[in-house]
Amino acid sequence: MAKKKTTISDLIGQQMGKQMADIEFQMGIKPYMAKGAKIDPDKARVHKLPEDLRNSEVNFKGFSVPQGYTGGNYELPYNDDIIEIPSEPGSVNIIGGKQATNRIWGHEYRHQEDSDLGSEQSNRILDLVTSQNQRDIDASTKMLSDMEFRNLRKQYARSSDKEGLKKEFERVKAIYSSGDKNAIRDHIKKRFKGDIEVALRRKEFTPSASFKKFAGIEPTRQEKKSAKRMDKIIAKQQKKMKKSLLDAQKKGRKGASLLPDGF
Repeated sequence: MAKKKTTISDLIGQQMGKQMADIEFQMGIKPYMAKGAKIDPDKARVHKLPEDLRNSEVNFKGFSVPQGYTGGNYELPYNDDIIEIPSEPGSVNIIGGKQATNRIWGHEYRHQEDSDLGSEQSNRILDLVTSQNQRDIDASTKMLSDMEFRNLRKQYARSSDKEGLKKEFERVKAIYSSGDKNAIRDHIKKRFKGDIEVALRRKEFTPSASFKKFAGIEPTRQEKKSAKRMDKIIAKQQKKMKKSLLDAQKKGRKGASLLPDGF
């Protein structure tokens, strides 16, 4: 059977489909970004994981590679081996299709566009401030707890008061392990008070209704409506995007900017 020729109409249809997918991708990430963010979809890369890890929670979820980077690939430890993740200059990378959520894309695109307020800790605060739903809030507080434990370990290594820091570590661990969302919220508001205030003073970011609820700030009626609407849009967009990506993967379509090589 003769191979069907690709017509101009086919090419136009493919291009339009790609443009629509890119627009949906940008719309999903936009609430997590600074005003005027570019969110170039052609920078996005999703890297496959070994099959036994695809449904697991991976600590390292993504990374951004600056323009002009000349170093080697990122090395992800895997059992007694190393998985090499391509580190293409000017790219935004997610490791494993399960991690390709709007929140994580937003986090990495802020690094890429230098709107992360200068540090990983500040960027994690922005994750919290721009959270669009309770899942985002929970994930952001988990990321902040990891950051706090990391800082405490660094302090412990160079401190003369190791007993005091050990007690503080156990106290903080008990709060995060309790599952008491009110206690966790109060601790984060106190521990990261200065960082949160800095983020809120930056007018290019819009605190979400979900964050305001978390922080005890009464959102306006319009913000509540917008949050509900955004929840529906995000759920629909994520479902449609996943179907588009899987369809593209099955067809082996080349040039799909968001095509993962392992979903």
